[in-house]
Amino acid sequence: MVRKISLMLWKFFTSSNRAAMGSVLCSPARMSRKPGRADSPRSPVFSNNFVEGAGLWNSHKTLPIAARIERKSYLALILVALINLSLLCEISHSETNTDQVCFPKGCVQVEVVQKQKELMRGLQFREFLSPNAGMLFIFSGLARHSFWMKDTKIPLDMIWMDYARRVVYIKKNVPPCHEDPCPVYTPHQEAMYVLEVNSGYADTLGLHIGDQAAYKIDLDR
Repeated sequence: MVRKISLMLWKFFTSSNRAAMGSVLCSPARMSRKPGRADSPRSPVFSNNFVEGAGLWNSHKTLPIAARIERKSYLALILVALINLSLLCEISHSETNTDQVCFPKGCVQVEVVQKQKELMRGLQFREFLSPNAGMLFIFSGLARHSFWMKDTKIPLDMIWMDYARRVVYIKKNVPPCHEDPCPVYTPHQEAMYVLEVNSGYADTLGLHIGDQAAYKIDLDR
């Protein structure tokens, strides 16, 4: 998507520049000199689309157009650079994120959330979740923390874990909720952590109640 936006912006500015350049080359000021006529101090002298001499009044439309061409080119390059920079930052963040929740049969690359606003939002509005990725919710204490799928677009498996990081409850293949009232999913036992992964990934990991998880996370990041 970012590459498509960059390409659209580049095409827009380059097409605008070509149109403006055509008006420069075909302007009356450009064609005002007659072949063979000697230049005088009052005659405009054209060189690389710029005007020299005292006759600048005859090219008052040429210079602003040329300036606009250069300015639009710079703007296009700046916009493309900013979009690509944001993409690189996103890729860099995903590559440097080494937080993991590991089970006997595999690990999940996790995004850790523990602030109240992050806990409330979760994976809402996300369009995609990598196959081995997930979100780890860290709560301040043990409770039967309930979840729902309002505004969540990805079907999920939910894994609740207690203070010792043992699996106490699993809810598989939870579908997105498109309209109210949305179902609420509550564990049978108290938990301190909840891990959300793609639907079906709990079976891929072979998870069962009582399985022990190992956390490899940096809470200071």
